[in-house]
Amino acid sequence: MTETSKQLFGLLFNRLNEGGQLFPVWVGASDGPGKFGEDEDCPPIYFWTDRSRDGAPVLAFNRPLLERICREEAGRASVYFDDEAIGKAVALLSDSISGAFLETLLEARK
Repeated sequence: MTETSKQLFGLLFNRLNEGGQLFPVWVGASDGPGKFGEDEDCPPIYFWTDRSRDGAPVLAFNRPLLERICREEAGRASVYFDDEAIGKAVALLSDSISGAFLETLLEARK
């Protein structure tokens, strides 16, 4: 991971944290993934329950929104960025949140 990606991750993380958006938001239940997509109506990090899989929770990331937020924060901080660095920052955030979400589910099942 490049230094720029690390900076962008920090900026993205801080912006989401300040806005109370670091935790997945439940957006509903559906019979498969068709209802929920990556659009501006979905929060940056969300989950839904899949009735076709016995109510299994599905974690999702609104990548276009996360990338836009990352670009905004980079512009405010005068941090040079390219699409690859933005993608890596969003991927790191996704990996971090996914791991925490999984751990929470495993704890809840105990």
